[in-house]
Amino acid sequence: MVIPRLERFWQLDKRAERHRRLMKLRKRARRPKVGGRGRRKRRHLHTMLLAGTFFVPHAAKIAPRTRASSAPAVASTPAPVVIPPSFDVAVTTTFRLPPSAFDQLIAAASAKYALDASLIRAVINAESAFDPLAVSRAGAMGLMQLMPPLAAELGVTDPFDPRQNIFAGSRYLKQLLDAHDGDVTLALASYNAGPGAVERYNGVPPYPETQHYVKTITNALDDGTD
Repeated sequence: MVIPRLERFWQLDKRAERHRRLMKLRKRARRPKVGGRGRRKRRHLHTMLLAGTFFVPHAAKIAPRTRASSAPAVASTPAPVVIPPSFDVAVTTTFRLPPSAFDQLIAAASAKYALDASLIRAVINAESAFDPLAVSRAGAMGLMQLMPPLAAELGVTDPFDPRQNIFAGSRYLKQLLDAHDGDVTLALASYNAGPGAVERYNGVPPYPETQHYVKTITNALDDGTD
């Protein structure tokens, strides 16, 4: 009888020991760990930084305001909406001026370089749709779509300035007309595809874009719809 009682007490003691261990584990799980909240805060801050919650656009360009300063913050200018037009040129649709706004500049360039004003206007319409901020994927800029090397050669410091762009483009167009003895078709083909391509093919290159470009402008000149 003594042995079964000892075994019974031993089993009860063993259950009690397991119960004590279980209670300790539960208390330990409920007790907050030292530094756990700080780590959670740092982890949350890191997540917010990754998500861009605290990101300030152009933060390096914002001058810190002093306590004595009471000037209101200047609202950022919205980015222009860009649409893909013909000839693979991106033009803006915000604050667009009407084509008539450039009539005086076109007339001045026409008088300076002895060019038909209708020709200049038709080239601008085909190149940029009268958008002074137009940029092509190839890098051509402004109303008459000047490439950076050509703009530098013509002395243009700001290709998005309508006056500089129109005068430089008109000057280049006059050079092409003189090189082709006044042939408008070949001059337009050279303006679009480059003089080397026109010389290589001894005429308008067989590029669909160039052929469409020349046809569009010459038809506009014939119809008087530039």
